[in-house]
Amino acid sequence: MASEASTDKNKKKLAKAADTYNKSIPYLNEIRQKLNDRLGPVFDKLMDSQTKYLNDMAELRKLQRQYYK
Repeated sequence: MASEASTDKNKKKLAKAADTYNKSIPYLNEIRQKLNDRLGPVFDKLMDSQTKYLNDMAELRKLQRQYYK
């Protein structure tokens, strides 16, 4: 009898947690979208800067190889 009560209690807790999770999904998606909207341009600039840096370093290595031949 005690295990049945424990099982029912756990089922209720699990159902409540699942309900809370399902209610929070739209809110979390909204937060994710806001972050993407705000940080997307920042990441784009960062990636552009990184690409420029890597291209500049490749050019530098190329020039160094030519110089030391």
